[in-house]
Amino acid sequence: MTNEITIDQSLDHIDGSLWDRCRAVLVFLYISMSFTNQYIRIGRFPVFIFIFFLYLAIRTWQYGFSINSELKKIDERYVYLIPFFLIWINYSIIYALFLNNEYGWRITLYLFLNSMGFCYILADCYSSTMIRKTFFWGMILGVSVNLILGFWEIATGNHIMGLTEDYIRRFANTPLGFFVNANDFSTIMVISIVGVIISFLQDRFIYSIGIVLLSSIVVYMVFETHSIIGISAVICMPILTFFHYNISREKKSVFAFLISFMCFLVIIFLLSFQEYYDYLKGMINEFDETSFTDRFYLYDKTWFLFEDSYYMGIGPGQNNVIGIGSVHNFLLEIISEYGFVFGSIVLLFYLMVTFKQNRKNGSLINSCVLVFCILLIPLSICSSSMTKIFPIWPILGYILSYSELTTCKKAKSVLS
Repeated sequence: MTNEITIDQSLDHIDGSLWDRCRAVLVFLYISMSFTNQYIRIGRFPVFIFIFFLYLAIRTWQYGFSINSELKKIDERYVYLIPFFLIWINYSIIYALFLNNEYGWRITLYLFLNSMGFCYILADCYSSTMIRKTFFWGMILGVSVNLILGFWEIATGNHIMGLTEDYIRRFANTPLGFFVNANDFSTIMVISIVGVIISFLQDRFIYSIGIVLLSSIVVYMVFETHSIIGISAVICMPILTFFHYNISREKKSVFAFLISFMCFLVIIFLLSFQEYYDYLKGMINEFDETSFTDRFYLYDKTWFLFEDSYYMGIGPGQNNVIGIGSVHNFLLEIISEYGFVFGSIVLLFYLMVTFKQNRKNGSLINSCVLVFCILLIPLSICSSSMTKIFPIWPILGYILSYSELTTCKKAKSVLS
C-alpha cells in the first residue's frame, strides 16, 4: 500500500478574517522583498524589515504572544526555541552596548530578524494553508527576479552592485543576483528550490511543468556561478533523496542515512577531483590565493580570537569589525561571536531535526528534508555568511513546517 503525504486541514484555524488576509499579503511582500537583499531601502534599512515588523505587530495584536504554545503543538521540544532566541538576542544587545559600535547593533538586528522569521514562519505555515500559499508565491517571485537579473549579468557582464576591480575580474559574466558574491547566490538558489520542490511534492495548487522549468533554470544558474558546493548540491539532492526514500521504505533508515551521507561525500569528491587536487597543490606550494586555503586562514584566525575571548565570543559582527571579514562557516561564526554555549545549542537543534527526519519513514518529503539537512553542512561553508542572507531563515522555517505537517496514512499519494 502506498503511503500518503497529507496535511491535517483542521489546523487551518487562522484563515478567516480580513486581518489574516492582510497578514498573508505581508508574508508575500516580506519574503519576496527579502530576495532583493538590501537594495530597496527606506533610509538606511531594507524595506522588508519594516514589512516584517508590521507583520509581527498585526500577528501580536490578533493572537498575543501565543507563538510559544503554537510551536509546542508542532513539537514539544520547540517550546524552548523562543526563550532560547530571546536569551541569545539579549546577550547580543548587552554585548553591543559594551562594544558601542554600529555594526554590532546591525548584526543584533539581523539576529532578531532571522530567529523570529524562522519561528513565526514555521508556526504560521504549519497552521495556515493561506500563509503557505502566499509564502510560496513570494518565494517564486523572489527567485524569478534573481534569475532574470542573473541572465542579464551573464549576457552583459554588468552587475547592479558596485564591484572592485578584483571582483569584476572574478565575477565577470557570473550571476550574482541581489547578493554579494556567487557563492551566496548559489546557496540561496539551492535552498529556495528545495522549498519550492517540497511544496510541489505536497500541494496541488502548484503547476508541475512550471516547477520543472524553474528548477532547470536554477540548476543552470548554479552551474554558471562555478560554485563547487552549489553544483554538487543540486546534483546530489535528487539522487540521494530518491536513494534514501527507496531504502527507508524497507525500514532501514539508519543504514540509508549513513549510506546517503557517504555517497554525498564521494560524489562531491568525484565531481570536484581536479579542484581538490589544485587546492592540495596550492597548500603544498604555500599559495594563499585559493578559496580553500583562504578559508582555513579565516578559520584559524577566528578560532584564535574565540579562544582569546575565553570561549565567550568576541561580540556580534566583530569578525568584520576587527578585519577578518566573513568567516564562511556558519557554526564557527556563531561560536566565535556569541560563545561556545550558543553555538552548541544551535548544533544540538540541528542534530535533533536531522535525526528526527531520519526516524520518519515512507515519506518522500521527509527523505528530501533529511538530505537537505545533510546538504546544509557544506552549504553553510559555501556562503560568506548565512546570518546575512535574509531569505534563508524564513525558508528554513517553511521547509520545516512541511516536514512537520507530513504524515503517513493509507490513501492515494499525490505522487502516484
